[in-house]
Formats: sequence, C-alpha cells, structure tokens
Amino acid sequence: MKRYLKDLSMDELQKLIDENSKIEEMVRDRFEEDQMFWIGEYLQIFKKGLKNWSIGFYQRNYLQIGNVIDFILELDNFKNNYGLSEEMDSLLVEALKHYHNQDAENEDFESKLEDYTTALIDMLLDFFNECTDVKNEYLIDTAVMMFEEEQNIYIEDDDFTKAFEQVNYLKTYQ
Repeated sequence: MKRYLKDLSMDELQKLIDENSKIEEMVRDRFEEDQMFWIGEYLQIFKKGLKNWSIGFYQRNYLQIGNVIDFILELDNFKNNYGLSEEMDSLLVEALKHYHNQDAENEDFESKLEDYTTALIDMLLDFFNECTDVKNEYLIDTAVMMFEEEQNIYIEDDDFTKAFEQVNYLKTYQ
C-alpha cells in the first residue's frame, strides 16, 4: 500500500529517518539550511558589538566582542526582536541599569560592564550552540514541515528503508 510521507505519524517519521539514510540526509540538510538562515538574521543585529564570530554545524562556535557598550545595546535590540531566556533577560536588565546609571570615568564601571558582557556573551553562545545542535525532535519537526510541502514522496507497505518520489516529465517539441 502506498503511503505519502505527509500522512505518516511522528513515530513513523522517526522510524523513516532512522532507517533511511537518504531521507535523514534530506531532512538534516533542510534543518541546517533553515537554522543557518536564522543564525544569519540574528547575527545581523550585532554589527558593532561583535568584531568576529564563527557559528555553524560540526565546529566549535565562538563570538568575539568588538565594543562592550554596543554589544549590550544590540543585545537589547535582539531581545526586542527575538526574546531572551529569563536568566539572560534578567542579566541584561542589570547590565543596562549599570550602563545608564554609572559614570563612564569610573574604573569599576568598565570592569563591572565587562563582567556583565562576559556572562551575556557566554549565554548568547549557548543559544547559538543550541541552534546548531541537531536533535531528533528538531529533525522530526523539520520533516513534518518538509513533507507537508513535498506531496509526491511515499513509502510502500510500511517499508521505511525505501522511499519513492513520483516525478512527472513534460517534453515539448516545436
């Protein structure tokens, strides 16, 4: 019996991904492509605050601060657009209060601001590491979205090791 992938249950999609390396590769590639798009969008906010970064899959990610104050202000902009974890938001609020209420000539001011920034950059890096971590539940979510769009891929007789794609060709002669 022919069953389209869009009609499979979550458990069946998991089984398909586990048993069919081509399908797993398709889903993984789509997940990584989608994540890298969003990572690029996120990083656009930090044009002045970060002087260098490397974020991607299967590598060691890093973020390097360019300007401490710009980073904190850009992180606040990031928060307004995408949100932050409760812990990160709380620390950012403290950093912003410190920035707005202190004298920039004070040595303690800069040291405290750098401490906030170090903690915030570590939390932001954790966020990006999570974005580039491929977990089964992320692959399943991607597969669900992907196969809703791909209406012509199916399996037969509950054989999850093979998937078929129905392709129609049109030849034109003039």
